[in-house]
Amino acid sequence: MMRKTKLLHEPPAIVTEAPQIPPALENIEMDELGKAELARVLIVEDDFLVAMELETGLADAGFVVTGVAATAEEAIRLAKAERPHLVIMDIRLASVRDGVDAALVLYKTQGIRSLFATAHQMTTR
Repeated sequence: MMRKTKLLHEPPAIVTEAPQIPPALENIEMDELGKAELARVLIVEDDFLVAMELETGLADAGFVVTGVAATAEEAIRLAKAERPHLVIMDIRLASVRDGVDAALVLYKTQGIRSLFATAHQMTTR
């Protein structure tokens, strides 16, 4: 004999409309299955150990690191090829061009914004 169980709560209504996307998420790309693509970040840092620590921390936090560049020229080339959503940019780089110049080029040519993260030791007398 089958017993009927009484539900404590009504089951949720079936939603027939697609949910509205919040404005902050409108530019997030979707893959072919309709899932949101993880945020893609390019690291521009000429100190290998700092770059490696940033890469590990970002990957552990769920970001996709699209590459690591040590020079402004390499950053521009990698950004064009990999199309990151954001660049973490050191200001002083191992090249003639600095991170500020590279960030300006990336924004003007590809619309990619940069977050500056730099270490500058001040000397006192």
